[in-house]
Amino acid sequence: MALILNLGPQDQSQIDVWEVERVKLLFVLVTLANINLSLNAQPVLHHINFTLLEGQCWLILGANGAGKSSFLKLVRGDLWHNPNEGVRTYFFTDPARTSPIGAKEQIAFVSPELQDRHSRLGLWVTGVDVVRSGFEQTDFVPTKLSSHQETRVTNLLQDFNLEHLRDKPVLEMSKGQLRRILLARALVGEPKVLMLDECFSGVDPESKKHLMQVVNGAAKAGLTVLYTTHREEEKLEATTHELKLERGRIVQEFQAISPIKPRRAETRASKKTVPLIEIHNADVYLGNPVGNETAPDGSGEPTKKLVLQNINLTISSGEHWAIVGHNGAGKSTLSKLILGELEPALGGTVKRFGLDRMPIWQRQSRIGLISSDTQVRHRVAANGETVVASGFFGSVGWIYPLEKNQKTRVAELLEKLEIAHLAQKSALETSHGELKKLLIARSLVTNPDIVILDEAFDYLDAHSRKLLFDLIETESDRTQFVTVAHRLEDIPRLSTHALRLKGGRIAFSGEIKNLEWGANNSALLTVS
Repeated sequence: MALILNLGPQDQSQIDVWEVERVKLLFVLVTLANINLSLNAQPVLHHINFTLLEGQCWLILGANGAGKSSFLKLVRGDLWHNPNEGVRTYFFTDPARTSPIGAKEQIAFVSPELQDRHSRLGLWVTGVDVVRSGFEQTDFVPTKLSSHQETRVTNLLQDFNLEHLRDKPVLEMSKGQLRRILLARALVGEPKVLMLDECFSGVDPESKKHLMQVVNGAAKAGLTVLYTTHREEEKLEATTHELKLERGRIVQEFQAISPIKPRRAETRASKKTVPLIEIHNADVYLGNPVGNETAPDGSGEPTKKLVLQNINLTISSGEHWAIVGHNGAGKSTLSKLILGELEPALGGTVKRFGLDRMPIWQRQSRIGLISSDTQVRHRVAANGETVVASGFFGSVGWIYPLEKNQKTRVAELLEKLEIAHLAQKSALETSHGELKKLLIARSLVTNPDIVILDEAFDYLDAHSRKLLFDLIETESDRTQFVTVAHRLEDIPRLSTHALRLKGGRIAFSGEIKNLEWGANNSALLTVS
């Protein structure tokens, strides 16, 4: 049972509560008193004092690496604070206890790590399987659900407009689709608290709008919510409190996030017309090993899904492209086709730098890629300097001895992205945003001809996004950038051309000045 506070007039002035003048009884869920947290002997959070009351909606602010994710995990009980340094108390049970047992099960969490884990598992579980697992907060459904629980799952899928994803394998879902399924998973067990770590990042405007509506409605209905974001437009209407972290410390006095003005895409004329990437009549299929289905001709081959159809694209030197479209439109698949991780079906062709075939090591040195997949692969026990330098060798987590010019290049990129302090820090200890900045540096370290930025601005704070824009401007004289994005503000000013995908087909291809932006700065409309 939660602790009840009977507030007098003098107490109400000390506790900022949404519509506090009408609230006489408040339920305390969690208190943190003078807590310090270290990970691998490195201090992460310092002297944390925090009280979570039932019905509050907290926005947790801070730059990449400020400690936001660690703070959420500390509140939930996923991380243990330093022994004899502060007290953490949970009031979910009677009597209250310092252990999260009994409380953690009532705190649902959606985070980039959770989404990465479901993608990394590589299991052909369906959307309904994932939602069902939310009752036990496990990767699998350990026991048969009751009829009441099955009804809860069905109703939730209907309420969230997710019925079309019920039997769809997770491995075939777009990032936005999986995010919505994971939110349904978090809410299916009717938790007391919902935690969201950058839940609205990395999805198209339509998916983001839906996610925000669901969470906003739940918060207004009384669900306690803690969430993080770097973007002003992702602030929930139901937000009651804001907390800002700086270098692991809570800042009591702060200004709200300033709106981030969209960056206008400007055309930069190019005098060069040498083709770098030439894609003609390319269809791309992805396999689906579910069941015993065979091809229509009875060949026994696994059924394959057509993801990209009749793709024709030429990227020439001097051109910088933007690729836009809804989640599931095929943007990331097109990125892998350009890189060479995927090849077209019979009848389609891809030439890279005028060659029909190219050794993988040569492709990796001339085409850089930053994507959610690379983020998952590089969460390893290697320090930041090694992560960046591994771009020279196309490796993950190891490098050969570096030459002097290679060391200079690594140091240069670490300095430009202001992450020199991560040089000796393990990638396992970095935040999602910090690791992304290391991987951006890795993609540029070889001075490649092309760098594909697949939603590279997601999870970056405003200052880090500016650093990346500045770095793109600096590197653009020798590198062509292909930016996969959902927002106008995430497309570099120097972009000259744009391609919009819809349902795996090209809906628009041409100069970016002819691309019309729809509501919420989403590239959904084009000039005919």
